[in-house]
Amino acid sequence: MIFKETDNQENNADVSHSGQYYNMWNKFAISYKLAAEAIAEKINSEKSEIDLLIYPLVFLYRHYFELRIKEILINSGEFDNTKDLLKFDHNLTENWEKCKERFTLMKQGGLDIQGTSEENLECVDQVLKEIYLHDKRSDAFRYPYNTKEKPTLTRLNKIDISNFLSSINSSISVLEEITSMMSATIDFKDLLLPDELDNSLV
Repeated sequence: MIFKETDNQENNADVSHSGQYYNMWNKFAISYKLAAEAIAEKINSEKSEIDLLIYPLVFLYRHYFELRIKEILINSGEFDNTKDLLKFDHNLTENWEKCKERFTLMKQGGLDIQGTSEENLECVDQVLKEIYLHDKRSDAFRYPYNTKEKPTLTRLNKIDISNFLSSINSSISVLEEITSMMSATIDFKDLLLPDELDNSLV
C-alpha cells in the first residue's frame, strides 16, 4: 500500500475534510501556491534547472488561480444562498468575469468587499488573460503536444522568471485579500448585511 497511515504522526499528511482546514477550497489553493513558491525559491537560488522547473512552476500557479477564483465564486453564493446554482469550468477568464459580476452585484446591494478596487481587479485581469492566452485548458505546461499532436507553447520562446514572479505575486496578493475579506464577511454576514441583500444577488 502506498496510501497508508503510520504511527509516527509527523509523517502523516492529513487529506481528510477535517482538522484545521474546514475550507477545503482554501486548503487546496494554499497547497498549490506553497508548492509553486518552493519551486520559485529553488529557481532563484540555483538557475541551472530553470528550463525544467518552469513547466511545473507555471502549472502550479495557474491551478492556484483556478482554485482561488472558484472559491470566490462559491463564497459569493453564501450571501444569497445561490452557491449550489453557480456553474463554472476551467476557463480562467470567464470565471474571473463572473467573479467581477458578483462583486458589482454585492456593491449594489450595499456590500463592498475590500480588495475589489478597479486597480486591483485590473491587475488580476492582465495576468489571467495572459495565462489564458498561452494555456487555455491547463495542459500547455503539462504536455509538449496537445490532443491534435500539435506542439504547445508555440507563442513563447523565453520567459523572464523575475518578471513572471513579480506579476504573479501582485495578483496573488489581490486574490488573497479578497478571499480573506469574503471569508470574514461570511462569518459575520448576519450582522453586516442589510436585509434586502439576501435577494439582491439572485
